[in-house]
Parts: sequence; structure tokens; C-alpha cells
Amino acid sequence: MVIRRTIVDLRQCRILFSGDQLADLVERIVLPILNGKSWRTAIVVGDLEQKEISRQYHVLAESYSRDSVFSTPEDAMDWMQAQSP
Repeated sequence: MVIRRTIVDLRQCRILFSGDQLADLVERIVLPILNGKSWRTAIVVGDLEQKEISRQYHVLAESYSRDSVFSTPEDAMDWMQAQSP
């Protein structure tokens, strides 16, 4: 069984990287590891900076990830559980 779903809670995080650095990490690390597999991500944010970096990730990840941004972990979990395997 393969599970490729993640809930990421950024509410207590300080974002210390740029959108360009995020793009570089996705290109060099994430894409080679996934090797064509799909992914689902629910991202929980608490402020505008977290929401912005999540939006940038969403654009970068369109080729391999179906994701959504939430303000509560409960909403993220509800969305994730409603997704088909």
C-alpha cells in the first residue's frame, strides 16, 4: 500500500526562504524523489506570509500535487479524508 498524502501545519513556522529557493528545492529534491508519482497536501496557515509561500508551492507543485490551504487543522483533515485514495 502506498500513501502519498500529507497535512502540513505552518502556523508556528517562520518562513526563512524565498520563493526562488523553494522552487530550487522542489526541482532538485522533490521531483526526482517522486519520479512521476502524485501527491496530496493540505497546508494549514496562520498568517499572510505562510499563505503566500503556500500559494507559491501550489503553483510549483501543480504537476505532481493536488493541494489546498486551510486555516484550521480540522478543516485540513476533513478535506484530506474526503479525498479518494
